[in-house]
Amino acid sequence: TPGSIFKTVTAMSAIENIDDIFTRTFTCNGTYETDNVKIICNDTHGNVTFEQALNQSCNVAFAQIAIELGADKLNAAFDQAGLGTSVTTPDRITTTPGKINISDQTSANDLGWSGVGQHTTLVNPYSVLTYICAVANGGTCYEPYFVKSATNENNRAVYSADTKKSDVELNPSTAASLDKMLRSTVSDYYGDYRFGDLTMCGKTGTAEKDDTEPTAWFIGYSQDDNFPYAVVAVLEESGSGLKYAGTAASNVMQKAYSKYK
Repeated sequence: TPGSIFKTVTAMSAIENIDDIFTRTFTCNGTYETDNVKIICNDTHGNVTFEQALNQSCNVAFAQIAIELGADKLNAAFDQAGLGTSVTTPDRITTTPGKINISDQTSANDLGWSGVGQHTTLVNPYSVLTYICAVANGGTCYEPYFVKSATNENNRAVYSADTKKSDVELNPSTAASLDKMLRSTVSDYYGDYRFGDLTMCGKTGTAEKDDTEPTAWFIGYSQDDNFPYAVVAVLEESGSGLKYAGTAASNVMQKAYSKYK
């Protein structure tokens, strides 16, 4: 379950399908009622813009956006992000495809929860990494691999990974808008201090599951030209996305930065 990292996918669809999305204001009083059921937010955000709603991870705003978009457009965004596709990596590892399970028959309440990354939505971290790389690369992504090369005892190369384009292709202007929003999420809300000297873009998720602690997510990437790396951190049944996955992602990225910059 992705939780609020999925709001980046809902945001991508909104950018491409709702003409006035960047001039909209949403009012969050902590809940949003639809089908006589309340969608609960993680806070009372008051009046927020679209960008602020992503920064502050407002369920009320993104549930409304998802309901307005409808199942067809959310399904299309899910597929465009590559989240429903099984991928065979150069290391011959086949990933499990994600699923969103919404249709024209889905209730408004379930559609709203799907738009904030809950309901029955499932994603694979590998596919999420490919998607967030596409955002970082202006719409184009290359398949990641686990092992760059290998040599035998005689120092002869026996394996070398092939770099190839991923099937994930985003609209460049949409990717640029998401890049700006993910940057402001870190700089204006999480705090740049959490990532040391790195210029990070990112989004957390706190994915709720029945009778367990939430699964913590962080997805993001460095904007630094000398350190073009992306990261996805998933800590199952741990708690807050920012506290746990955000900290793990920061530790890994800063350690790598100190070694490879």
